[in-house]
Amino acid sequence: MNATVARLQAWAQRLANTAQALLLVGVAVTIVDIVLRPIGRMYVPGIVDLMQLMVMWSAPLAIPAAFLSDEHVSIDLFTKSMPLPVQRLLRVAAAVMGLVVLALLARFGAEQGWREHSAGDSTQTLGLPIGLYWLPLVTGLALSALACLMIAVQAAASLFSGDGVEPSSPSQPGH
Repeated sequence: MNATVARLQAWAQRLANTAQALLLVGVAVTIVDIVLRPIGRMYVPGIVDLMQLMVMWSAPLAIPAAFLSDEHVSIDLFTKSMPLPVQRLLRVAAAVMGLVVLALLARFGAEQGWREHSAGDSTQTLGLPIGLYWLPLVTGLALSALACLMIAVQAAASLFSGDGVEPSSPSQPGH
């Protein structure tokens, strides 16, 4: 199981690195636009569409890596003082709740994205299909749900085996 989580984490990290690169491209294009405006009234056409697209591709695709590396925001002020079996049980419960919420969001997002795509909606400036904006969101939600499933399975295995895996690190047993 740890090998599967490690492979998924490595894949999610590569996806997050790609997402960071896309965001850097968006920032670079924005800087070019800002520099060009005072020079002969030139500009990058559709800069708002492009920057929104880069943000929509970068943010959702980085979230699964945060789940799998346990680097998302969490508050463990009270749970850290609880016995280890209770912490493990709470980790399973949190992962299952995350799985359900993310899977539902992915499903409803896919339905909404398909409706907008089917209606032929596009951006005003460049005429990009709105589906380009929905695809990374739905993909990121689905991959995050998969990450929660992996965390839930690993946490449940730890709960029932009592193998000493700390609940706060799904991919690094014993930490």
